[in-house]
Amino acid sequence: MVTGNSNIQSLIHPLSRADFRSDLEYGEITNVYYIENDSHFVVEESVNFEDGSSSKNFYVFDSATGKRVSIEQRILSLKNKIYKYELDCGCVVEATVSIDKETGCEFLKYALKDVKGDKIGTFLLPGYHFNFNFDTSYELVQKRAKELLQTGIDEALNSKLFFERYFAANFETKTGILTRSFRRYNRSVGESGYGIMYAFLSQDMYNKLRVDEDFISILKKIAANDIHREDNQSTEQVFNAMFKNINK
Repeated sequence: MVTGNSNIQSLIHPLSRADFRSDLEYGEITNVYYIENDSHFVVEESVNFEDGSSSKNFYVFDSATGKRVSIEQRILSLKNKIYKYELDCGCVVEATVSIDKETGCEFLKYALKDVKGDKIGTFLLPGYHFNFNFDTSYELVQKRAKELLQTGIDEALNSKLFFERYFAANFETKTGILTRSFRRYNRSVGESGYGIMYAFLSQDMYNKLRVDEDFISILKKIAANDIHREDNQSTEQVFNAMFKNINK
């Protein structure tokens, strides 16, 4: 909940952090963004907890009326919004707005597509939709897209070697191979915020490895490892999450 002083009602511009206060015990207003040709403004609230953790909340207001715009209204108004980048390589990147329903944070998800329009991959970039600038973002988007293209090429070249190494290994070595894949995937999800935690199996990997009699036993062993589980999740929950991207 964000409460403002009289400046919010009278809309004395430009508004600043001093025009707002947080109603949360450990909260403070850290930013005010003007967006969409100043038709809306966004109040950023930072909350610092006693245990050292922190979080952010975002509140959107209509500049003409001072009325709060709900998260549901923002989701509805932005659901068809697409920022399109045409890259030097002939590929296209399409960015869509994703909104966290709990915090109101708006960020962009980027989808890289080939010349036929087929999706090659997705990625995230730092920053919020509130301070997004299409023109200045082009160079960074193109750089990340090229990295993703190269990663795709490298993975295609290395996938054959991955399966050859796996099927030639004993149980312990197979466990190490899959454990590294599992941890690498979870680290990527944690850093980017994109993807389903623990769901490291791709359809191609599952189709090729399910014929191996050790495969399921190894997955259960990985899921049972305490360092692989967050909060109070059980071994069974982690194991089941591994298959979230799989059509069995």
